[in-house]
Amino acid sequence: MISRDVRIACKSGFHARPAKQFAMEAQKYDAEINVSYKNRTANGKSIIGLLQLGVSPGETISITAHGVEERQVLLALTKLLNDLNNMDGGTDGDDSE
Repeated sequence: MISRDVRIACKSGFHARPAKQFAMEAQKYDAEINVSYKNRTANGKSIIGLLQLGVSPGETISITAHGVEERQVLLALTKLLNDLNNMDGGTDGDDSE
């Protein structure tokens, strides 16, 4: 199991479009994905679950992956969020080293 913290720099937060893209990307991999925010956790492959987290702009989420493709999915999801942050005028949201 591996995890990474990512800052959501999109001006609208983690709203419908990024949640949909995140879930669709997560579904491509053979790994269990969980996203945590403020003591709540959602299945990273569930658009509704991700939206229910209510992540505001500038907040940090924790993504945890467990399974055969855990490294690949974590890299792909981090890249996706960073790309979305940059497209929305935010900054690179990767808070990991």
